[in-house]
Amino acid sequence: AKFIMAEATLSATGLLRENIVYDKDGNAYIPASQRPDGSWRKARRVKDGYIPQDEIPAYQSKGKLLAQQEPRVPGGIFVDRSPSPPREFYNASFDLLDDQPMTRAQKKNAKKKQKKKEKKGTEVAFEIEEVI
Repeated sequence: AKFIMAEATLSATGLLRENIVYDKDGNAYIPASQRPDGSWRKARRVKDGYIPQDEIPAYQSKGKLLAQQEPRVPGGIFVDRSPSPPREFYNASFDLLDDQPMTRAQKKNAKKKQKKKEKKGTEVAFEIEEVI
């Protein structure tokens, strides 16, 4: 078979196909090549659109692609890329919490807290009197 040499062609997927030759009928072949030990590999017929395994780019996960897109910063430096809400947002959210009535559990916890403060205050007063 007489081969017509094609140095590099683009496949249907857009990847570059190197070392593919075509015969006069248009069939694609990987030409015969010599191994390091001196023996020869036969020419192999391949389907149109075939891309040799060596020429297929390695798979890259979405995470790896995103990491490549982010700007590189030295280790130990934190860069906050999230947009922070305006300060009014925080003030408004706390005001909303204050406007709501307390639930039974919240009232009970508030009473406990108040009693604890009062008890702690009296203990401190006793200690101060004992020191004086």
